[in-house]
Amino acid sequence: MAYKLDVKEKKILYELDLNARTPTTQLAKKVKLSQPATHYRLNNLIKKGVIKFFLTNIDYGFFGYFPYRFFTRLQNLTEAKEKELIDYLKDHEYVPFLASCTGRYDLMFCVMARNISELKKTINEIKNKYGEYFSEQQIATIITGEFYPRDYLLSKEKRMQFSEKEFGEQITRPKLDKKDLMILKEISNNCRITSLELSEKIKLSLDAVRYRLKNLEKNKIINGYTIYLDNELLNQFRYKIMIQINGPNEEKEKKILSFAKQFSNVVYSVKTFGIWDLEIDVEVNNPERFNEILREIKNNNSGLIKEYNTIQLTNVHKYTHLPMKAEKI
Repeated sequence: MAYKLDVKEKKILYELDLNARTPTTQLAKKVKLSQPATHYRLNNLIKKGVIKFFLTNIDYGFFGYFPYRFFTRLQNLTEAKEKELIDYLKDHEYVPFLASCTGRYDLMFCVMARNISELKKTINEIKNKYGEYFSEQQIATIITGEFYPRDYLLSKEKRMQFSEKEFGEQITRPKLDKKDLMILKEISNNCRITSLELSEKIKLSLDAVRYRLKNLEKNKIINGYTIYLDNELLNQFRYKIMIQINGPNEEKEKKILSFAKQFSNVVYSVKTFGIWDLEIDVEVNNPERFNEILREIKNNNSGLIKEYNTIQLTNVHKYTHLPMKAEKI
């Protein structure tokens, strides 16, 4: 049964989408509720599974890792074998993202690797176990990405202002020690973890944890905190538009993205190197709204888009920006 959000719950989700580490005391002021009422509603959203993941936006490029996106069409799978494949990829330490989808592809997942040798090793591991079930595959290297706030939660169709969280362009390399890496690993699994809980897990003072977190944010190793919603539970649809640009260049990419991100339902985009140049994620309440947005993006950029494809993400099984163990970061 679908979960229907009320106005206050939408505001809570909107504020957490902007900063998922916002303390409940501040959250209560922003949504104009008492602290106990806010605490209750937030816990209920977590308990019901509306918030599927609390995400820390970590710039893994700082550690020399590159994400490779795989789109796969499956064949000759029983339901039990498909579950086995999904469980295997969920548990894999170099797979940060995994989703079932409909459309041209059945499964989409990312692999983290620092070089081609590491990528080859991981892909060979996967193919040796399950390659016979892959009938079609496409691969794209993720270059950079942006998260956009879910303004649609506030019943806005278009954005007037833009608040973006980027990843994938880390340049400076401040030195991190073992404790920093442990903090990153813990907070990557749940960005709502408190500084006190972190201090107990890492065996550091509360002040030291807070200081290190601020440094990680200042140096843009952590670029923000957000949430991922259970679209199916909310009776929503999450689509991905994959675009091949006609004679791709940076200006054409900017033009398409500048137009697309005006829509409040556009929540994410990445630039890739592969068969597609851009991926744009859209969350909507019905397929008709998605078709309207897709049509406007196509019509406004008719001379720029060479080819496009769409898929619907039906179930996101795993999402983290740092899947590997702390000692391997």
